[in-house]
Amino acid sequence: MRNQTANLALLRGDLVSEQVEAVWQDLCAEAVAASAADATLSRAMNAAILYHGSFAQALGHRIAQKPAARQAVAHTG
Repeated sequence: MRNQTANLALLRGDLVSEQVEAVWQDLCAEAVAASAADATLSRAMNAAILYHGSFAQALGHRIAQKPAARQAVAHTG
């Protein structure tokens, strides 16, 4: 029973990973389209989405920026 539960959890994880990857690919395509439609968005789209290989990397980068931004404000203020 324990092995079945573990196997089901792995299968669910794979399914979630596939779903996240599909959403990530759509998000990247939309970022490319937005950048092409409005050049002023290119820098933001690149930094937030297109320079990252996965949703996890982009999210990690975004989360890391928050404390760094607060620290920069503390040093300048």
